[in-house]
Amino acid sequence: MKVRYQICLGFFLVATLSSCENNEQKRFYTEIVVPSPLAERQDSTAVLEHPEIFLPSTANDEPSPKQSSDLKSGDNLTWATPSGWKEELGHGMRLVTFVEGEGKEKVEVSIVKLAGAAGDLQANVVRWLGQIKLELKDEELASFISRAKGINTDSGMAGKIFDFTLLQKWSAADLDSMMTAMFEQPDGVIFVKMTGSKKIVLSEQKKFEQLCHSLKIH
Repeated sequence: MKVRYQICLGFFLVATLSSCENNEQKRFYTEIVVPSPLAERQDSTAVLEHPEIFLPSTANDEPSPKQSSDLKSGDNLTWATPSGWKEELGHGMRLVTFVEGEGKEKVEVSIVKLAGAAGDLQANVVRWLGQIKLELKDEELASFISRAKGINTDSGMAGKIFDFTLLQKWSAADLDSMMTAMFEQPDGVIFVKMTGSKKIVLSEQKKFEQLCHSLKIH
């Protein structure tokens, strides 16, 4: 009888423990963090002092090509675009580029302003001669420079025009040629350069001089 009682008691304890294990449930806890007043004040101060860090960027934040151009050295120079010439945004050292026509009928004109002396006059003329594959003896070079045409802008700037077609009188009309103007200023030198065939350069000479006359520093 005693043995039977102990066996029954054992089954009862096992059943009870098994029931407790089956009823066991997982418990979840949510952690609540209360920020300190000091941290909130520091974050607010950072936003006030550096608002750009916390604001999303937009496409309008990027400078437009026109805005970039306005930042170039020499942007205080203005001009009037001759009729028929298409004005294009400058690049590199160019403030602006003008074009008209296509292929062999194309003429291209650029305006460049360089700070400082930008090399002496003779060195620039020799460089331009090389670009159209011409070479002059020393006396011929001196004569060509001395015969440069003087020009004054409407605003009073004095300069010189170098007409390289004068050195190509007996050359073919479609040969590469050039016309340049040079205006020396206290803060630098302004160059106006027209390239194209000899025929096109001669036909656009009047517009080239109109552009030079219109140059003005503000």
